[in-house]
Amino acid sequence: MISVILANGDGSRFKKAGIDTPKHLLPLEDGRPVIAHIADTLPDPLLIIDRQGRWQDNTWASRPVSVSLLPEANGVLGDLLIGIGMEVHTEILVNLCDCWMFNPMIMVDACRKEKAKTGLVTFASDDARHDYLAGGMACGGIYYFAPGVVYGCQGETLLDAVLSVENRYIHNAYRYFDVGTPEAYNAYLAHHTTNI
Repeated sequence: MISVILANGDGSRFKKAGIDTPKHLLPLEDGRPVIAHIADTLPDPLLIIDRQGRWQDNTWASRPVSVSLLPEANGVLGDLLIGIGMEVHTEILVNLCDCWMFNPMIMVDACRKEKAKTGLVTFASDDARHDYLAGGMACGGIYYFAPGVVYGCQGETLLDAVLSVENRYIHNAYRYFDVGTPEAYNAYLAHHTTNI
């Protein structure tokens, strides 16, 4: 298995709020960046996909990580395919750069048990920016692909890719954290921080 953190977005919502730091490098309650918290939850080996020209050092990392820098955006699914290169015959656990759950391997293990080809995390939310499956369950930013499956998926987004495969597993995360907007980031800090 390879774990991938996709940190390739524009961060437009943060830029509009006057925050120029890429969201995956914003500090959380312990002073470490968001990406460090995400990396702590993912198994090795870990690959980070980002854009050329904006990557900063990985001194935050508590273990070795690989970085794939893309010259331009190719859509989320395109960036994943280009970033992982020829990792065709392995499972892929994808985590977006602004969300995490404590143990995404719970979803991976369930996908394996159910022999699912794809999987995704859902969580309870009433935030209008999220994609919804049904009943107030939003689609999270954590995805699973069985070996070789990602190359046959359809669509432009990871959600499209997961849903394009019939044999999929949907995991409801009890504790899911999302800091993908300035409002969500500030709410997270207000709830988890005494001071940074």
